[in-house]
Amino acid sequence: MSGPVKGLGNRLLFVREGPSLRWWGLATLLTLLLALAWPFESLRLALAGCLALVFIVVSLASPRLSAQAVALFVFLGILTAAEVGFSFKAPQLFALLALVAYTIRWCLGSRSGQSWPWAWCLPFIWIGLSWLPSLGRSETAHLAMSQDMTGIRLVFNYGLLVLAAGVLFASVTRPEALWNRIYLLLCSCALSLAVGWLMQVGFYTGLYNPLEYIGKHASLVDFYGPFLRISPGTFANEYGEILQTVGILLIGLLYLDPLRFQGRKRLLLNLLLAWVVASLVINFTRASWLVFVTGAFFLLALARPPFWRLCLLGGMFYGIFAGLFRLSQLISEAGLLVTVGQRFGELSDVTVESAGQRLETWGLAWQYFLDSPWIGNGLGRFVGTHNVPLQLLAETGILGLLVFYGAMAWILWTFWKAWRLAQDRALKDLQMTWLVAFVGCLAFDLTNHGIFHFVLWVCIALGLATARLNLNQSGGQKHADG
Repeated sequence: MSGPVKGLGNRLLFVREGPSLRWWGLATLLTLLLALAWPFESLRLALAGCLALVFIVVSLASPRLSAQAVALFVFLGILTAAEVGFSFKAPQLFALLALVAYTIRWCLGSRSGQSWPWAWCLPFIWIGLSWLPSLGRSETAHLAMSQDMTGIRLVFNYGLLVLAAGVLFASVTRPEALWNRIYLLLCSCALSLAVGWLMQVGFYTGLYNPLEYIGKHASLVDFYGPFLRISPGTFANEYGEILQTVGILLIGLLYLDPLRFQGRKRLLLNLLLAWVVASLVINFTRASWLVFVTGAFFLLALARPPFWRLCLLGGMFYGIFAGLFRLSQLISEAGLLVTVGQRFGELSDVTVESAGQRLETWGLAWQYFLDSPWIGNGLGRFVGTHNVPLQLLAETGILGLLVFYGAMAWILWTFWKAWRLAQDRALKDLQMTWLVAFVGCLAFDLTNHGIFHFVLWVCIALGLATARLNLNQSGGQKHADG
């Protein structure tokens, strides 16, 4: 594609895909203002209801708009969560709206002319089915939807994750749609970072105490409180997984195909990358540091810089990582540095709670696996294991482990095959970026429990969408050559 034509295509990208980023940005800011308006409960609920109605009408008008909303709200879901027996988040709502919109259009006779790759759905259906036998070993109380981490609730949550991933996957039928989803994804991450940093600034300046708001906006406290471990919460590690994944995506976009992003776009992406890396350091999740550094170094190596520059980058990345450990021995000042120093102190001590407790839970999970090796002891009973393979062995047995990692192996093979056969340079580089991000999520889960967290499923959805585009182009090229 020539330069002027290509530029025109970039300018028309959002016209073909529906609302522009400005439109979605305004809608998102309104949503965040409503979500953050804690003192005005009645007004907030009334305005939120009106805004939700507008979103529903617009989304039902087009499944594509719902898919855009899933991508835009994917990292903001916790800000818009509503407790309805379970945490119902915005991406799940828009995924359901997309399903309804697809159904309505199909009943009215609207056909896209494109066949759905049903075979690509089978591995995810098999995962859900492989977990069902373990539920027979669960107690009645463990099957209640109203309690966290119960087997039936996790299966239900898994279904919503797969639905949201399926909507993202199905909405990408052209490269323009894929880049649109990626841009919205990056905007979502930037907005979530803005909220998290504002909470941190408010806490350390004495303007905001999250402990006073537990029960009023508990989901916010849980999600961003552990950003610096300033309050009880359960999402610290998962936010590290978000940051490592977005960081790897940005490295791939900026350095594997450096000519694609120039001028203002490249500056904005570099600023977002610096923000993500700073947040990753503050997040204090050791596994995400190591995954990001390794993934970034691998992608930079694929970019084939001069050897001396590659060695310099590798030394810088791993030097920073090692320096963080050393810093734990040096920080001893009062006030804020004490809090930060305590967190760094955990890095070099595997006996503290975050590391030492996991070693203990790994042993317990293994013993419970030996008690019921084939179908496990019940889904959701060992989420605190912080090791997905051991968790699956203890909960769903050999059956659940083999099916889940069999599906992950199929995804990995599909990514690799699509990368090898890709004809378009930009999509080829993007495919490798998704592959590294996907592997990073699986590696991260060796010390965490992210299979029910949406970041892994975003990588799967958009990685498979990229693979479908690459394989279709490859198939068409082979047909033309023949």
